[in-house]
Amino acid sequence: VEQPKVVFASVDTSSLYVKNAEENLPMLQKGKHRFVVFKKVSGDSSNPKEGRLVSSMASLPSDRSISYGPLSNMVANVLSGGEEMKKLSSLPMIKTRTKKLEAEEKKRRERKAEAKKEKDTPPGMFAENDGSAEGRRAERERRRQEHYAKTGGRPKTPEEIAEIERQRRLRMEEAEDAWTVQDGDEDAAAGGGGSDYMMEEEAVYVDEGDEEEGGDEDDDDVIDLD
Repeated sequence: VEQPKVVFASVDTSSLYVKNAEENLPMLQKGKHRFVVFKKVSGDSSNPKEGRLVSSMASLPSDRSISYGPLSNMVANVLSGGEEMKKLSSLPMIKTRTKKLEAEEKKRRERKAEAKKEKDTPPGMFAENDGSAEGRRAERERRRQEHYAKTGGRPKTPEEIAEIERQRRLRMEEAEDAWTVQDGDEDAAAGGGGSDYMMEEEAVYVDEGDEEEGGDEDDDDVIDLD
């Protein structure tokens, strides 16, 4: 026996479904076999000997043939640690294949593909944006469609855009009127203030004159008596 510590098993995935593992395998194709190796590996890459063991898997690429040579080499690489392993968050479970499970798998594959695409794309740019005017325009259109899809909105019609612009102009005119002071009001305010000030000064001046005149008369009366 070439690998005495390895247990081999086969699963008919045309009727059965390996949950928590299918999305990491090549897509199921009728009449085509798939090969996968499970192994517990250390979850701590910096210290493999003391790290907690995590269930992991490695699958044979779809471009390799299901024959003795590729299968034997893959098993040997997994045992020696030379094969890249995919850590599993949950243990695989064999279930009956249903359309619901297949739909869930399809969504998970789409999310993984989208995440990989975003990871490979520079920040603020997507694959079709090459930096040209057409690329930037396509990116704006893509983001606009994503916004509509998330919010359930729709593009505004030309009539709606014209009405929004009219309302904006009205608000600007109202704000301008509220902050604008008419020249006539300024002159009236300035003139009224000056008149009150002069009246107060004149009143004080007259009162002081009266007091002085009254004082002179008192002095004259005293002199007459002498």
